[in-house]
Amino acid sequence: MPRKIFTLTSKEDQNKHLQLNSLSYELALEEALDMLGWSISEDVDYAYKDIKYQDEHMMSLFSQKTY
Repeated sequence: MPRKIFTLTSKEDQNKHLQLNSLSYELALEEALDMLGWSISEDVDYAYKDIKYQDEHMMSLFSQKTY
């Protein structure tokens, strides 16, 4: 799979930029965050934490019942 070149440019200083060679947009962003000393995590809204292993259909049924 060909790698793509992504360039991140600072909005404050156009001379500051990172150039990344990655397979995807997501991987490039993860690499950029790592280079900047940042990390990313994922969570869900509180209402969804109590519902485990539901598929999208069940989630839509749940949301219809709450109205």
